[in-house]
Amino acid sequence: MDLESVPTLAVIYVGDRARMCRFYERCFGWSVVDEGHRYCGMRSRAGLVTFVETADARVTTNPAPRRSATAIKLVVEVDNIDDATRNIAALGGRIDPADRAWTFRGMTHHDVIDPEGNVLQLVQIGP
Repeated sequence: MDLESVPTLAVIYVGDRARMCRFYERCFGWSVVDEGHRYCGMRSRAGLVTFVETADARVTTNPAPRRSATAIKLVVEVDNIDDATRNIAALGGRIDPADRAWTFRGMTHHDVIDPEGNVLQLVQIGP
């Protein structure tokens, strides 16, 4: 795959690169397109997301605290939010309560938390 033609969407700092790459692969079907000693590039529907392992991002509690103080939230388009949230919960993520989901610009939105505490916004286009 020619990575120069794939837009980079985000770089996410993680404490356990291998675990997080497995989580995103199983939850969203993303595929590993390149990797090295401390990073893993994954192809999503919209482009490339790179996970970089750093000691600063290591999680020391279980469950991991919600990282909501960050200035950016990754948005992931899914075919069906209900199916995606069940899958995320089964793979170690957490889901905001269903009554906190909302509709905006004709899309359903629902926040979830990956195993390291990163907040993601799931978006389902249409009903």
